[in-house]
Order: sequence, then C-alpha cells, then structure tokens
Amino acid sequence: MKAESQKKRVTVARWPTLLAATALTLAAIAAYAGYRLGTPSTARARAPSTASLLRAGAMALNFGAFPFGQHPVVRFMLTNTAARPIQIMHLVPSCDCISAICERRKLAVGGESSIDVTYRGFPGLDGPFSKTVSVIYRVGSGQARSLPLAVYGDVTPNAPFVVYPTRIEIGRVGRGTSTKEMVYFRGRRNLLRSLPKSVTVVVGKTRRILLKTMGTSRAVCDRALAIKIAVPATASPGRFSTAIKITSPGFGPVVVRIEGRVVGR
Repeated sequence: MKAESQKKRVTVARWPTLLAATALTLAAIAAYAGYRLGTPSTARARAPSTASLLRAGAMALNFGAFPFGQHPVVRFMLTNTAARPIQIMHLVPSCDCISAICERRKLAVGGESSIDVTYRGFPGLDGPFSKTVSVIYRVGSGQARSLPLAVYGDVTPNAPFVVYPTRIEIGRVGRGTSTKEMVYFRGRRNLLRSLPKSVTVVVGKTRRILLKTMGTSRAVCDRALAIKIAVPATASPGRFSTAIKITSPGFGPVVVRIEGRVVGR
C-alpha cells in the first residue's frame, strides 16, 4: 500500500511538468506558424493584389457593322500604373479571326503603349461576334498577370457599300493645324449619290454621316471622300483617336478611325 501511495504521489507531481512542456510545444508550433505565414494582417499585406497594374483606356471596343472582306482595326491604349516597369510578354487572341500587334512591349513607370486589334474573318462567319485578346504581362520580376480586352462587331454579308481604309494614322500634328486624307467608297449608286464630297473632322469629336437612298439605280459605283482633320489650338498633347461613323437605312455604322499624336506645349 505504501509503494502504491508513493507511485500515485509521483504521478500527480509529474502533471504540472507535463502540462508546462505541452504548453511550450504548442507555443513553439504557433511561433513557427506565425513566422511562416505571418499574422492575419501581415498575411493580407503579403497577398498579391488582384487589381490590374496595366490599365486600359477601354476594356472593350466595337468594330461596328462592316461587310465581309473588310479588315477593320481598333486600338487599345495601355498605361503602366505600377511602381515598377512592366514587360508585355504575349498577346493571346481567343480566335484566329483576329490578330493583335503591340506598339511597345517595355513600359516604364507611367509609360504608355497601344495594341492594334484587326478582324480577319473567314467565309461563312457572318453576323455578330465577340472576341477577346489576353495581354500577358509581368511587373518587375514578379509573376505573370493577364489583362483581358474585348472586341465585338457585326459582319454584314450583303453590305450596300464598303469603305477603305477604315483606319488612318496621321502621325504627329501640331495644335491649331489641319491636314487632309482621303477615304474611298464602293457601293450602290442610289446610296452613294448622297455622300458629300468633303467633310471636316475636329480632333476629339465624332463626325457622323447619314447616307440616304436617292433614285432606284442599284448599279455599283465608286466615290471618294476628302477629309479635313482639324486640330484645335486647345487640344491636349498626346495620342488621340477620332471617329467618322457612316450609316445608311438599315445598315451601319461603318467606323473610320483617325489616329495620331498632338505635339507641342
């Protein structure tokens, strides 16, 4: 009985030691986990941001309605809003019917670049469509990120007229100046008779042209449109994109995009 009583006393005496050892072990595990994962606030601070650091002026652009055989172009403007340089690595179209070209793949902090997306459809692909181009980029030496850009439009098989070109690049122009370009039409005579010989387009403003049916002749003819592009003296320096939208009864708009860069202080 005496030996049993002593054994119980020894066992009871060991409990505080065992509890202390267990507490120390749990504290060590918690400390290691805190070192690996950080506190909740630290973990949140270390988590990568899901916001895109490569910003687009527009996330979706419209080709408008155009006949099969034309290859319209839209331009996305991109800006580096990160605190480090950005490298654009790949452009991944969702379909072979569109292609994309990047103006500049290395962007300094605050730098800009542009991506031209061209529609090159195949026979039988008439009607509305919607596609994407994924811009794969890296900030500094970080992980690859993706910025999805959307394009959409409507391919009309039996268009009453076609326009060429649908995009005009005029390069560098000064404020308070003007320049001239030509656009060419082919289509029904009774429609193109209402096309003006010349129009003036002011940078920063959309110009609209409405074609009307005049007469009954559906014979095909060619017409030319002279475009005077005026740059206001108050225009802000930098890239610009101005549109002419041409519509006719039951068709359009066909968009002619005029782009360039305003220079000067």
